[in-house]
Amino acid sequence: MQYLGGKSRIAKQIAVHLTSHHAARYVEPLVGGGAVLTKVAREFDSVIAADVMPDLIEMYRSIQLGWLPPDSITESQYGALRTEGSSPLRTFAGFGASFGGKWWGGYARNGRGDNYAQQTRNSLMRSVKAGMFDPHIEFQTSSVFALELPADLSGTVIYCDPPYAGTTGYRETDSFDNAAAWELYHLWAARGAHVYVSEYVGPDELLIDEFAPQASLRAASSARTVERLFCIPAAGS
Repeated sequence: MQYLGGKSRIAKQIAVHLTSHHAARYVEPLVGGGAVLTKVAREFDSVIAADVMPDLIEMYRSIQLGWLPPDSITESQYGALRTEGSSPLRTFAGFGASFGGKWWGGYARNGRGDNYAQQTRNSLMRSVKAGMFDPHIEFQTSSVFALELPADLSGTVIYCDPPYAGTTGYRETDSFDNAAAWELYHLWAARGAHVYVSEYVGPDELLIDEFAPQASLRAASSARTVERLFCIPAAGS
């Protein structure tokens, strides 16, 4: 869906790496907009998709149970929902009707009359069709550091798309300890997982691919920022 920092433009290329091991289990500790999960969901027997934001996971679980987002969100609805309690509709508005997909980043409107909410709904429905909400997907509310995984991670692929170093998370007050996260990634690899990380910067010896997607949700933008994919191989592989 429309989502700040989403990987929709490069998800297919990332998926090629994630599915190359023919592993049975897939874990995405920072699932975000689910672009990569959508591409790989049916390639694994079991999937754990987690995010620290409970509102997002609540919406995903609701879609899994049959809830469908609306075709549109008016500006007045957007303003009213912002002050309401948590609900799938509020989460949908907070991301899907916000400019740039940023959580409550301002109602999205432009001169071309694009309907951001409809685009987001269509994206989510494509994810439904592709298997992102199939029964074997387990959605969890958890930070990457609190996520409980089996001691033996053999036959597991883990993909992490953290807030990039030097950037913010959902809110300006959010923080993410990138150094501690890299230590955790290495621990998971030592337990048998193939661990992939999307970042701008990382250890050169772990770099396996580079991408230069459009940096803006607007098709007219020509700005490019190089995103990199790193891989920590499973111990003994």
